[in-house]
Amino acid sequence: MRFWFVFFLVIGINFSVLAQSSQTVEELLKSARHEQSEQKLASALRYYLQAVNKLEKQNDKKALFQVYTEIGIIYQNGGLHDKAIEYFTKSQEVIDANSSTQAVISMRLGESYLAQKDYPQAITAYKNAKQIYLPQKKPYATIQALRQLITAYQANKDYQTALDANQEVLEMDRIIGDSAAVAATLNNIGYTYKFLGNYNKAITSFEQARKIEKKLGLEEDPITLTNTAIVYQNLAQYDNAMRFLKQSINIVEIKNKPRELARLYNIMAALYYQLGDYHNAREYNELALVYAQKYKQREIVKDIHLTASQINQANNNYEDALKSYEKHLNIRDSLLLEERLKQQELLQQQFLIERTEKELQLYMVDEELKTAQLKEQELTLDKQNQELALLQQKQELQAERLEKEALEKQRTKQELLIAQQELNAQKAAREVEDLQQKELNRKREVERLEQQADLNKQTLARERAEAEKKQAEAQAEANVKEAESAAQRKIFAIAAILSLLILLVIGFAFLSSKKKNKELAQQKDQIESKNVELEQQTEEIQMQRDAIAHKSEELNELYIKVTDSVRYAQRIQDAILVPPAQVFTNFGANTEGFVLFKPRDIVSGDFYWTTEKDNRVILTAIDCTGHGVPGAFMSLIGNDLLNEIVNLRGITTPHEILNELHKGVQTTLKQQETENRDGMDMALCVYDKEKNILEFAGAKNPLLYIKNGEIETLKGDKKPIGGKDVYKEDSFKTHIIDLNEENAPTMFYIFSDGYQDQFGGLEGRKFMIKKLRALLQKIHQKPMEEQHEILDTTIVDWMKNEEQIDDILLMGFRIETITTC
Repeated sequence: MRFWFVFFLVIGINFSVLAQSSQTVEELLKSARHEQSEQKLASALRYYLQAVNKLEKQNDKKALFQVYTEIGIIYQNGGLHDKAIEYFTKSQEVIDANSSTQAVISMRLGESYLAQKDYPQAITAYKNAKQIYLPQKKPYATIQALRQLITAYQANKDYQTALDANQEVLEMDRIIGDSAAVAATLNNIGYTYKFLGNYNKAITSFEQARKIEKKLGLEEDPITLTNTAIVYQNLAQYDNAMRFLKQSINIVEIKNKPRELARLYNIMAALYYQLGDYHNAREYNELALVYAQKYKQREIVKDIHLTASQINQANNNYEDALKSYEKHLNIRDSLLLEERLKQQELLQQQFLIERTEKELQLYMVDEELKTAQLKEQELTLDKQNQELALLQQKQELQAERLEKEALEKQRTKQELLIAQQELNAQKAAREVEDLQQKELNRKREVERLEQQADLNKQTLARERAEAEKKQAEAQAEANVKEAESAAQRKIFAIAAILSLLILLVIGFAFLSSKKKNKELAQQKDQIESKNVELEQQTEEIQMQRDAIAHKSEELNELYIKVTDSVRYAQRIQDAILVPPAQVFTNFGANTEGFVLFKPRDIVSGDFYWTTEKDNRVILTAIDCTGHGVPGAFMSLIGNDLLNEIVNLRGITTPHEILNELHKGVQTTLKQQETENRDGMDMALCVYDKEKNILEFAGAKNPLLYIKNGEIETLKGDKKPIGGKDVYKEDSFKTHIIDLNEENAPTMFYIFSDGYQDQFGGLEGRKFMIKKLRALLQKIHQKPMEEQHEILDTTIVDWMKNEEQIDDILLMGFRIETITTC
């Protein structure tokens, strides 16, 4: 629907006559919903956008939420998920964060993110919906959010988290007592265990689901039977796998669902192929092809050709095997091309939609401007009429005011005359009052002088009494002073006697101190002599200290210069190395990885290198002799030689690259002529995109990989790159891992020896390769960023107070495998 939807949407908006200014929001929404019910989505969207324009001006958040949501649904149904996300996000911005409607929009957002394969955003959206539903005690809505969350986790290959979410759903199904839902969830749990490689638990879950279905009287579910068969196939229990698969096929045939038979027949063909029964394998494979071609199931046809190629190869029919494999590749490439074309078309459609929306908005703005201009003209005319009326009114008021002013002047003149007469009367009255007040003041002054004379007489009598009293007190005080004088004369006599005694004591002390002063003078001469010696020694020490300080300054300047040079070398080395985030881009969308790179010093002797040549991706982790500046020089030599060998000379086979690199190091360092023994240890991988195989060769360093949940090792050859030894052409061996096989490895690790050789722990021992292998096996299913963080934290915690002894480089990557089931 999305293609004609966008075409008619653009045509509809560009050539429709918009009359939004004359319609209310309610009328626009009524028209939009009517057009949507008639599947006239272009017209519906036109009306919706006009309504949005009005509602945004009114800031009606409740109505905006509804309209944004309905527009988002139109875009979602048309497959334009970027636009759907834009409008669903707008819906969320205008409502309460914890409302049920917020959860509904989160579910819609999750659906669009899932369709775009943006799994982290889809997970976030579904989590938000779950966190809203859960406290509101809405179990069915919560389960729905969890099931969508599980789909996103599985698409993101986070199967452990998907399992945890399935367990949460199972618990809720049991609480609400929905046995059929319990059976379905158990089937999902078994399916998840299959991806985790825990086949026994997967079978247990499938068996529990079948028992519940049987108890409820439900028909056996072909999906459960098929999943059980695939798990038994992975366990190499082919008889059990065959039994369950035949039951599934029988049910599908009875129910007359031929579209499901192609996939089941192809799985049966793969089972017979694994049992070595190539005749039956071919028959089921051909039967599967008939059904798949009949119902145009191209994805299944692609897998059927791959199975046919394997069967023919096992029968030594290599020509037919090649033809089938070429058909498989042609369909795979065709499907990929179609998907890319669809994506490009969607991007083009989205561009057209956004451009058309902007044109519509500009049109509406233009209409509003025109309306505003008309209103402005009307307002101007009204204003002019009002001004004319005001002018006439003003003239009438002016005449009336002049008449009133004349009357007011006459009345004012009369009032002034009356006021003057009143003022003269008041002035005469005030003069009379002033004369009366002066007479009153004179009488008061006479009374005051009489009172003052009485007060003076009283004061004179009081002063005479006080003088007599003071004379008596003076006589008494003279008597007291005479007595005190006699007492002081006695005290002076006693003080004279005591002073004589003190002089005698002081004389005796003076004679004694004279002798001691002589001794102290001799000691002072000795101390002064010692001080001179100390001053000389202090001057010598100061001179030495100055010399040391000068040397220290010189050394500090030299250290700064050397450090600056090394940091410049670091910038050169960083510029040569591919940024860690881009290391795995050459592998394609089916590969993800991480790089743990911890130089011991500013520059590193460990380095990594990658390139793509002839659809083959080369990735290597290299440990050069030494670390710091010497190691960095070796890394530059290694980088230049690898560029020459691979990018210029076109050599892409692992063992040939190592042989040529060995010769190049010997020639560059003239190791046949000198005593130089520098070189490098390395692990080198080549991923062939067309064949979907991984090739490996190593110089002393291994490749670790995970297969069936167990960690395995491909050892490198016991010889380094560089040195005096001359190697034969076949000195290094290339190992091949076919990623098309069942149970092919998915996780790979290459590294230098810095990690396992690091000292630390409680006893100060090395980390060791055994402990590193165990750690990698434990974390291999986790996302790449989390693996990187665990490895980094582990080695930092291990070192504690120990110094880092060597550069550390460890790289991990996961390649999605292609299977026949």
